[in-house]
Amino acid sequence: MIETLVEAVRRRMNGSRPRWSKRGKASLAVTPAINRIHLFTDESVPIHDAQVSVIIPVKNAGDGFGRLLSTVQRQRGFAEIEIVVVDSGSTDGSVQVAEQHGAKVIKIAPEEFSHSHARNLAAEQASGNYLLFTVQDALPPSDLWLHELFGALKDNDVVAVSCTEFPRADADLFYRAISWNHYRLMQVEHEDRVMRMPERDDHLAIRRSGQLSNVACLISRDVFREHQFRGNYAEDL
Repeated sequence: MIETLVEAVRRRMNGSRPRWSKRGKASLAVTPAINRIHLFTDESVPIHDAQVSVIIPVKNAGDGFGRLLSTVQRQRGFAEIEIVVVDSGSTDGSVQVAEQHGAKVIKIAPEEFSHSHARNLAAEQASGNYLLFTVQDALPPSDLWLHELFGALKDNDVVAVSCTEFPRADADLFYRAISWNHYRLMQVEHEDRVMRMPERDDHLAIRRSGQLSNVACLISRDVFREHQFRGNYAEDL
């Protein structure tokens, strides 16, 4: 489950307590908080003049894949949303599910897959002027999630945005622990931040500023195509 800036604000406004007890000590002069939070009602959602291509690498996505695609299709506030699936040898019907939801499906051999190559290939064939990278086992929390990500991107004049990931209700203790520790290490457990190059150059300061995650990463197509993913390292970072 992934949660955006506005969802977090609504949760706090409703009086629920944060999950973590100790506030991070990052310098806000270097990593300022995200500003201009807009809360929309169902009747006041503006339509962005942008086409977003949602890119999902897939292999045997399982029973929840159709729900993910349906939730993506219901995202509001855009003239058009395209779904691009890169499948690397599914045998559980994931390709058919993607096609039933109108996704553009790119098939590659399992031995051809790498996390970088699959995403770069999908970006080359995507038609949207913005790209949203996500994964087959993440689920947007609402039909305004993508709209809120896009608002954070435009309102803060940043290159790309990611959002918080929350374990599902049935997630095991190990996954809950590593998720908690990750956001604690990044010092963003209580606030959204705009990341910039840190004043210090030690490895932890640099790592805390490398906060874009492919669980959910929205970026303009022009910027992405200029850089792309390099090498075969990792899945999410």
